[in-house]
Amino acid sequence: MTHTHDPLHTIANTLAAAEQRLDAVLAEADADLRLTQRLDAPAGVEEAVRPLMDAIRRAADELDLPIQRRSHRWRVGAVLTTTTAELTELEPTRLRHAYGLVEHPVGWARLHGEITDAAEEALARLDALRENAA
Repeated sequence: MTHTHDPLHTIANTLAAAEQRLDAVLAEADADLRLTQRLDAPAGVEEAVRPLMDAIRRAADELDLPIQRRSHRWRVGAVLTTTTAELTELEPTRLRHAYGLVEHPVGWARLHGEITDAAEEALARLDALRENAA
């Protein structure tokens, strides 16, 4: 398999993605959301992954890896696209068939429509931001 760019770029890209994901997960440690609540205390978690984060950063310094630039708009767009696709699986008729239900949960058809519309609107707004930035 031939790569179109040098191995340092591949290393930098992979390590940057790992660093970013770990940092994001650690940052959300104190964030209880409406549908997601912590089951355990975050105490000790950061210390547990610190050696990995330190090793990634040492590698970046030692190899003088290029900084990887990530578009926040692109990342949000990727999450919105995935969410929209996942919402398709929750469409009331599909949900009924998947679970062999006679009816879907009361109010779900309306709520699913509202959520899907909001996701599509968010994607459209994000696209407008991208166009304005270009």
